[in-house]
Amino acid sequence: MEIDGRVARRSLGHPLGQILLFGKTSTPSNLRHFASQLGILMVWLSYSGKLMGRVEGPHSRKALIGRAQHRALANSEAALLVAQAIALAKIASQRSILRHDVRDQPPRSV
Repeated sequence: MEIDGRVARRSLGHPLGQILLFGKTSTPSNLRHFASQLGILMVWLSYSGKLMGRVEGPHSRKALIGRAQHRALANSEAALLVAQAIALAKIASQRSILRHDVRDQPPRSV
């Protein structure tokens, strides 16, 4: 923070994961710029906790997760494990759908 052109106080931003703001708040543009450069998520919530808005910098966690997934799939053993897990999840989902369908059908008379 600068006062009259001299540095009055410094703070580190890198340990922050996100900044939550509750109620009617305003933030200076240089704070929003600083947070977005470091990839710090800023979230505005109402007094009751309803999401009002969010700003995320260029280093989003979604992009980092996507990169990690691509690196994992480059390894054939990891790719096989992922494919097996997806296949098992799809089978379990279809089994659940069929059970609900059978349960909801009226009994057939023979």
